[in-house]
Amino acid sequence: MRKLFNYLKHFGYFPNEGLAEIEGWRPVVDAEPDDVERFDETMEKAVLAFQRQNGLKPDGFVGPKTLALLNTPRCGVPDRPDAVTEDGPRSFVMSGRRWSRHNLSYHFDNTGADLPANDARAAVQQAFDRWAAVSPLHFSESNGASDMQIGWYSGNHGDGWAFDGASNVLAHCFFPPPPDTFLAGDLHFDEDETWTVDTPPTGIDLASVALHEIGHGLGLDHSSDVSSVMYAYYGGMRRSLTADDIAGIQAIYGYPPYSAIATLSRAGDHADAYWVTPDGRIETNFWTAAEGWHQPFTIAPPGSAALGAIATLSRAADHADAYWVTPDGRIETNFWTHAEGWHQPFMIAPPGSAALGAIATLSRAADHADAYWITPDGRIETNFWTAAEGWHQPFSIAPPGSAAPGAIATLSRAGDHADAYWVAPDGRIETNFWTAAEGWHQPFSIAPPGSAAPGAIATLSRAADHADAYWIAPDGRVETNFWTAAEGWHQPFSIAPPGSAAPGAIATLSRAGDHADAYWIAPDGRVETNFWTAAEGWHQPFSIAPPGSAALGAIATLSRAADHADAYWIAPDGRIETNFWTHAEGWHQPFSIAPPGSAAERS
Repeated sequence: MRKLFNYLKHFGYFPNEGLAEIEGWRPVVDAEPDDVERFDETMEKAVLAFQRQNGLKPDGFVGPKTLALLNTPRCGVPDRPDAVTEDGPRSFVMSGRRWSRHNLSYHFDNTGADLPANDARAAVQQAFDRWAAVSPLHFSESNGASDMQIGWYSGNHGDGWAFDGASNVLAHCFFPPPPDTFLAGDLHFDEDETWTVDTPPTGIDLASVALHEIGHGLGLDHSSDVSSVMYAYYGGMRRSLTADDIAGIQAIYGYPPYSAIATLSRAGDHADAYWVTPDGRIETNFWTAAEGWHQPFTIAPPGSAALGAIATLSRAADHADAYWVTPDGRIETNFWTHAEGWHQPFMIAPPGSAALGAIATLSRAADHADAYWITPDGRIETNFWTAAEGWHQPFSIAPPGSAAPGAIATLSRAGDHADAYWVAPDGRIETNFWTAAEGWHQPFSIAPPGSAAPGAIATLSRAADHADAYWIAPDGRVETNFWTAAEGWHQPFSIAPPGSAAPGAIATLSRAGDHADAYWIAPDGRVETNFWTAAEGWHQPFSIAPPGSAALGAIATLSRAADHADAYWIAPDGRIETNFWTHAEGWHQPFSIAPPGSAAERS
């Protein structure tokens, strides 16, 4: 019984003088048992809290499952009372501390004895990259003084949190300032463990533990979601963030400032690319078969657009539209006609209409155009234009709380039909559809909670009786679901394995009725694709641009003919790059169509 008491005291369930030095810490149970050798009501209260915190049945008994967890390796950061309520555990929990800036540095004091230094550094870098991909944070390794110091240590190593040998506490990481102590953000691994980067792990998986501990260093506490990275106990290899982890980090720092690029082809011999510049202009460049790519130019002045959302459509060969979200949440548009060129930007939804980061468009007929966006309270709103009446008034097609910021997609598989798709706050994929006969219906799910990471969804319709939706899962898989008129929606499935895609960007195209392509940006900045043919199904993903090519968060595609496909992205230095495929020659080499600094990239 004393061993149980000592364990619970060590991890914050009883008063602890050592933990009392941590600003803001208090024990889960306010007083110790009168006799630590007896299981009394006070001990039962602590056990109940432990069970609630860690996703166990809260019965107050130390049964086989509780005992097994007590003997499982875990993080050394103590548990907190505000993570457990009488109604049960909370999911992600914020420590109450955060970094006051988004650009953070880290430095390795040492890299441990088990692994080559480059392997250890790469595993930790991978963990930093995972958090950076879903937040506005940026991490860089420093050769000297830094925000976060990283090292491997044994036993008492001078920080007041001594390690205890192999197979109990694996590591710990200190929360961000304040207080602005020299330990804030520092990450310490237990040298007595056997660390590995093998797959499957042949010891303790370094990348998984680093991912968890860095979460603490950014301000997250332990989660009671047993599948989350921030769950206190080690469960083997867990190298990708879950919806719970992503929701937690974004609750502290907000959403990643994804960049934006959009494309259209209004005729087989013409292609346009559009983007948002660092000063909020809308710029475009266009290609013609006769002259190739031209020079970029502006179609909306500085300050017009917030970073993160632009959409385009062509409802006829002599017409092109661009749409964007302004810094004050208006929806604005500008249009081009062959006879008059570009006009002046104007508003189709008032200030406060849209949350930053997502807009989509469609044209289901030459005399009709729709724009769709996510509001600050999570509604899906739309406005539409008809040649006879012009723009109407915005209205909602999904209620408050429906959508997480950052991703909406649309398609029209027939002139009398329109679909909108989005990612819900809990990671479901939802849709609503309009028919000319019945109008808008009620939203419904096509993929369950936890399916999608915030920030990216794409759609295509390769035939009037077929619709596809594509998204990036929290673990970096690329997933899809499809609808057929004969069978309705099917079950989601993967077309690229875990770790394939960074959150925030996916694009699709169908260059023929028997062909579909999906494109995404890998965590290392490669541009990847996979394709489906009616004859062979889905193939294996492959790269069309090397590591470091693309900034996270923006990719666009178009097919101007059945034997041609283009992909466009923003490079880390703000260039606009593209690569193209032809049936005769396959994929070519990437090249630039706008110089460095042209587009706002992820900071």
